[in-house]
Amino acid sequence: MFASIVTVTTAFIKIGDGSGYTHPGDSMVYLSACILPGPYGIIASSIGGFFADLLAGYPQWALITAVIKALNAVPFVICRYFLKKLNKDNKIINLPSMLMLIPTTAVTVFGYFFANILLIGWEYAIAGL
Repeated sequence: MFASIVTVTTAFIKIGDGSGYTHPGDSMVYLSACILPGPYGIIASSIGGFFADLLAGYPQWALITAVIKALNAVPFVICRYFLKKLNKDNKIINLPSMLMLIPTTAVTVFGYFFANILLIGWEYAIAGL
């Protein structure tokens, strides 16, 4: 179900920017990683991102997005693991989870930066950064 939610919020609720699009799908990646048990949040995020790119007309990005979305979920899964060990995982929205936006944003920015270098070229990657 979360893979479908990630797919729909990524592929169908979007704002085009000429070379790609912006979407609320990442928020669903984060939510799935905070709610589902560890590996399931990662898998749902990856599958959702993969199918979103296929449905949105960007098949060349599907595998790259699958990897990046899986890596986006990892900080939240790790955070939840440690909160659970401390018996403090009773809330989805909390300060430690909010702080996980920093590493997951870095994963997205640098993941697509390096993907742009490979697929399109150095100049475009710098401009997109």
